[in-house]
Amino acid sequence: MKKCFKFINLLLLIINIALLICFSVYTILGSNPAGSYITEEILDFQLIIALLYEFFFFAVSLIISKALKKDLSYKGADFLRLVPKIISIFTALLAVGLIAYTVIFKIGIEFGVTVIVMLFSIVIEIGITKLFFITKIEN
Repeated sequence: MKKCFKFINLLLLIINIALLICFSVYTILGSNPAGSYITEEILDFQLIIALLYEFFFFAVSLIISKALKKDLSYKGADFLRLVPKIISIFTALLAVGLIAYTVIFKIGIEFGVTVIVMLFSIVIEIGITKLFFITKIEN
């Protein structure tokens, strides 16, 4: 059973990335200059969904870390070192690009917050997932 935990975390990471892509594409296509159907209510709804999913995701990761007896606290393993630098750089550039798009085309600040929260959590979860995959599982 414990061997499935790391794959569950990986699946949740993939869902998180898919949510980011869906929210970003929907917002970009629905805002000026491509369209004009994005409202503040839709952006608020996206932010709420993203935050709820992030809390759920981190709760599941915490439960998995307890089951695998891995410490995710600042005193434990530094899982951010497990994130490849290219992913960190790409994520930072993507965040800057999407925030710039938000400012240039005057999309609600909720979109910027959603992007920042989701991208930062994806980087954290990549490190945590990688940590789970290198952890030796004892029955």
